[in-house]
Amino acid sequence: MPRGRPHYFANAGDGNAELEVSFTPAQQHLRFFANFVTLTVKQPKWFSSAGDPNLLLIALVLHAYRNHMYLAGVPIWLQKLLFAVLAPMARLAGYRLAIEPLREAPARSGLAV
Repeated sequence: MPRGRPHYFANAGDGNAELEVSFTPAQQHLRFFANFVTLTVKQPKWFSSAGDPNLLLIALVLHAYRNHMYLAGVPIWLQKLLFAVLAPMARLAGYRLAIEPLREAPARSGLAV
């Protein structure tokens, strides 16, 4: 999937589906998903009985990882605005990331990126 192209995953069949996904570079994606995996164990009350994260947790994580990942079907400009407002509220309510995003190093001039 080219960078920046909206997409989503869904099981088109009735049985179990297996999906293998590769991200290059993988570090931010790994950290993004590791947040949810870690928090389901450490803070289960932040998730529904079906395992879905609370809206404030979604806002906090997606705001921290902004410009990296967004929800499908919701305009990105609206997500940026909504999550910028909700992320501080999430912190005030006690929500915290388990794993901070990597800070991207500034691109060096003269090198292809």
